Amino acid sequence: MFKSDLILIANPGRPDFWFTGAPLIWEDPTGLTITVPEGFRTDMASIPRFLEAFPDLDIDGRSRRPGVLHDWLYGAARWVGKLVADGVLFQALIAEGMDKKGALAIYQGVHLFGASAWAEDGTESVAGMFRTHDLYLAWLGTHPQLNPTSAG
Repeated sequence: MFKSDLILIANPGRPDFWFTGAPLIWEDPTGLTITVPEGFRTDMASIPRFLEAFPDLDIDGRSRRPGVLHDWLYGAARWVGKLVADGVLFQALIAEGMDKKGALAIYQGVHLFGASAWAEDGTESVAGMFRTHDLYLAWLGTHPQLNPTSAG
């Protein structure tokens, strides 16, 4: 379940993207905790616009926080792998109150058709996914093992 609210900051250069204004914290039933840091760029839910007419697929609805979490896992937390990222999305959708049928439809969509998004997200610099370089450095400071310039 989510342990924090989603706070978003508009991206003036790209109105279809937002930045997290505070950490978004997810904890699954096994105790795994994932934190989307402040300043991370997201489009919330990458779905074709015509599908937004379905209530469970509306990026302002139940898929909003799970979409941000999934973007983080696809973009900057890639070490979990695509299969785990898609599974966490499914769990988060259920936790947000989506029925299993709707959550499974979204899961199948990203699992079967998300390979191009996974590949594209893997080509971008993690630093470029943050609102400012200082926010990236703050996150990196909490994860020194991920710093490509650190010794050891």
